[in-house]
Amino acid sequence: MMDNNKIRLSKRIRQDFARAALEYDRLADLQNQAAIELLQKVQDHFKLNSKSIASILDVGCGTGMVTSRLKDTFPNARVAGCDIAHQMVQVALGKACGQKLVLATADGAALPFKAKSFDLVISSLVYQWVANVEEAFSEAHRVLDGGGVFAFSTLTQGTLKELRECYRSLNEKTSGSGLPPIMAFLETTHIESALKKNGFDIISTENMVQVKWYKELIDLLKTIKAIGAGNPFTDGDKSLARGSSLKRLSAIYKERFGTVGAISATNYSLTATESGVDMESAIGATYEITSIIAYKKSQK
Repeated sequence: MMDNNKIRLSKRIRQDFARAALEYDRLADLQNQAAIELLQKVQDHFKLNSKSIASILDVGCGTGMVTSRLKDTFPNARVAGCDIAHQMVQVALGKACGQKLVLATADGAALPFKAKSFDLVISSLVYQWVANVEEAFSEAHRVLDGGGVFAFSTLTQGTLKELRECYRSLNEKTSGSGLPPIMAFLETTHIESALKKNGFDIISTENMVQVKWYKELIDLLKTIKAIGAGNPFTDGDKSLARGSSLKRLSAIYKERFGTVGAISATNYSLTATESGVDMESAIGATYEITSIIAYKKSQK
């Protein structure tokens, strides 16, 4: 049973992603890329092990980025998806184009499916927003059949490290006066531990680091909000964007992680130009994506 804090967080996440539903696909290029790469890992795994799939669940299906591709990749499988935001599910249904998909509005920590219903549970960049990953992993384990595969990607500890570093610097200069807490991402070791605690054996873990470029800090914050991820500062009533601190944080960020400073300090690559961004004056932001494939032991 969720406590009040978890209920409030779940409600806020649902509202944030509901607002983002119509614009999500246009802005979520990182999410789309991560979805494609995760699906490729899953395909490779099942080809290598010569396994067939009869039933699949996409947890946090959003607008159906993964769900529709799953049906195309595994046409004979029963494919279901669920998302905490009803508006996201409605967009996914609209994009189904005659595909036979089962889509439901549901929290990943309280799945509306019977035990041992699926051969594969997949989830792309969702669990970083879940209040308690152990509860969510327990649910994934419950709905998987024995020997079933759990494949997912999630943002981990290195994500937005530049923002966190600049924030710490500003926090020291202001002694934390009036500043809201900043969001955190789990370490990979914590995620692996939670999986093992809930009865999964880990097959593989891969970490990928990607740098995205933005015109200004405010553009980074707007992009995060626009895709439903909400404010990276966890107390909305004391949002950094509402005060003068944003300008000070932006100046620190520009100095340390603007194009010139970023290259000299962290060896960022500028080989791939971001659309619409002047690379002579851009700021870099890191996203660390951890992809894990695990399985539920078959019961004897």
